[in-house]
Amino acid sequence: MNEKERKEIEDHIEKDREEHERDFFDLSKIKKCPRCGGEFDEGYIVINASTWSENRFGWVYAGLKKPLTKPGVLNPSQFPALRCRKCHFVTFDYTSEVERGTVKE
Repeated sequence: MNEKERKEIEDHIEKDREEHERDFFDLSKIKKCPRCGGEFDEGYIVINASTWSENRFGWVYAGLKKPLTKPGVLNPSQFPALRCRKCHFVTFDYTSEVERGTVKE
């Protein structure tokens, strides 16, 4: 590996670290699971396409179904998320995807 390639890798790692810190800035304030008090793991939920519905059967009521992410297997949305291994509670923040323009408001 030459010096240029090494620098590109280091820059990529630094950019990923900065994005991770930005993505988890608000989520990192949540110290314990609100359901059971367990510890959270930081990670990402990767979604190819999703829709927000105000009820369980949103697809039946056209007015309540709203696209959340742009569909695309090759370019999925990655939401910063916290999960509790103890009770299986998961929460995620889609602010970063709104800022990147991959989520519709």
